Amino acid sequence: ERQPASIRSHDLKVNLPGQELFALGDTSALRRVLCSLVENSIKYTPDGGQVTLSARSAAGEIVILVSDTGCGIKASDVPHVFEKFYRGRPSEPSNENVECHSSTSVAPGIGLGLYLARTIIEESGGRIYIETSNDRGTTVAIHLPAFSESTATNDEQLVEAFTYR
Repeated sequence: ERQPASIRSHDLKVNLPGQELFALGDTSALRRVLCSLVENSIKYTPDGGQVTLSARSAAGEIVILVSDTGCGIKASDVPHVFEKFYRGRPSEPSNENVECHSSTSVAPGIGLGLYLARTIIEESGGRIYIETSNDRGTTVAIHLPAFSESTATNDEQLVEAFTYR
């Protein structure tokens, strides 16, 4: 279920460094992961919220963050969100002015998005994890090996991560 941010009046932000960032991995697979993560953020962020995509280089890695101002994920669900077919529940807002999916309802979907994201990222030599809290939203962090001449081999494909002009 794709929900364009413009329909939900979301503020989409992209924060990128001045230089291009290159990571090792499969271009189309990485694109699918990022689209899935942004779509999840849009889906679970109340109307008028903010979704931010950012990237930076750090210690030989490319770090990609997808953050939102949604309700977050229930603490009991966080250890399981990357499991195949797991569908969590949005956390209960502590602020009555924050609209979220019902905390008793299961999130829409079949529970493969984050499982596939983790599989793709780990196959690329990276890691993915989630930070979340009530009323402050969720951040999904991806760490991928940065491309450098010393890491390149014939079997690896160069991925250009977030080159926007």
